[in-house]
Amino acid sequence: MQSPQSINWSETIGKEARGRKDDGDFGEVQAVENDHVLTKRGIIEKDEFYLPKSRVYGFDGHTLWLEVSEKESYQFKRQQFPPPSSSSSSSSTS
Repeated sequence: MQSPQSINWSETIGKEARGRKDDGDFGEVQAVENDHVLTKRGIIEKDEFYLPKSRVYGFDGHTLWLEVSEKESYQFKRQQFPPPSSSSSSSSTS
């Protein structure tokens, strides 16, 4: 398993994201940003999460494992805008 420092983040796109604590399902990785990973789960009712990279445990080539439980995940649920970034750089590619 790759540690967070050695992950090639582009390889996580399209892969499953799960919580290591309780095997929580956060869906599929959609995008990787400076400080966050955007995931989406669901077919009809879609939930999107902005999960901090600081909570990533590792990547095994198939699943991005996070130190986030299903219960904790709702604080990272995307409403309309991403959470504020801890860095002041803004690299928007729309």
